[in-house]
Order: sequence, then structure tokens, then C-alpha cells
Amino acid sequence: MAQVEGRVEGFSLARIKCLPPYMGGVKVGELSDAWVVAGYRRLGIGKQLSILCLDWLKEQKVHSVEVKGLVGDEVSWKLYESFGFVTDFRDARLML
Repeated sequence: MAQVEGRVEGFSLARIKCLPPYMGGVKVGELSDAWVVAGYRRLGIGKQLSILCLDWLKEQKVHSVEVKGLVGDEVSWKLYESFGFVTDFRDARLML
């Protein structure tokens, strides 16, 4: 959580999941639910929150870390790519 003058201006969530045996049975970290108030974007808050989460996941000795994001959110994708994330899975949705 990022606070400025006692107000929450951003947050990010990191969690750990265990993959099923047919996928290796390893612990995998996940970065999710990242958000920074519009007026505080582009100040490095998202990067700092991501670093805190990644450091914690490393301490937990996860095998790897996943991140999901919206197609078209190039700012977030550039941040994740700067950490070394590469696309290796595709998710799709059918709107009914």
C-alpha cells in the first residue's frame, strides 16, 4: 500500500498458488490488483509497489511470478517487461 499524507494512493497484491502436479506442482507467485490514483501515476509508485511484491515473492522462494493485465495497457506492460516478464500464456474472453 502506498500512502501520501495518510491517504492511500496506491496498492498492489501479491499471492502464492501451488500448481497442480501435471503443471509441475511448484509454488508460483502472482502480482495482481495493482492500482494507483490517477493524480499519482507516473511518479514511480507502481514500480515501488511491484518491487516490494517481487522481493516478498523471492523470499517465499516461488518458482516464477505471473502477472495479468489488460490488452492495451501499455504503461503497465512496459513496467512488467522492465522487470523481465515475457508473455507465455494467452487468456481470452467471449462476451455473451
